[in-house]
Amino acid sequence: SVGQFINHSMVNLAVMLGQTNKPCKAASVRKPYTDKAMKNASGSSTVKSVKAGGMTMEYPGSLDLDKAGGLPFNLDSTAPSGYVQVVLSQGSKLLAAVGGGTPSGESGIRLKVLGKAKPGTAKLQLIFSPAGGTEASRTVKIRLRPGP
Repeated sequence: SVGQFINHSMVNLAVMLGQTNKPCKAASVRKPYTDKAMKNASGSSTVKSVKAGGMTMEYPGSLDLDKAGGLPFNLDSTAPSGYVQVVLSQGSKLLAAVGGGTPSGESGIRLKVLGKAKPGTAKLQLIFSPAGGTEASRTVKIRLRPGP
């Protein structure tokens, strides 16, 4: 029954994200990534973690821009429910965004970079509002590489 709950939660999250604006439709929800799968999908040699409130995000330390799949990351919530947003920007340019309601548990998300990203540093922002709680936000840097 735990497997069914996790699968049902991922389907609900995918449906909620698909019903939002265009940048969010570029996200795909799946089972959580292993560290090795995340490194392979992004071309990164490291996996980092950041926590905002009851939400933890694992993300690659860098991203090869010519990776067709986009930016992979895992979200793990300890809150029963809430609203999460993940935003990738470079300077004032929005490269990708995803947001939606989320149940407790872990999900893997691949976020397609829509904007014309350039090699350099980008900001990855995690915003989490648990149901009935206070919004928490954390911003980290991620390196964008031209690829091999």
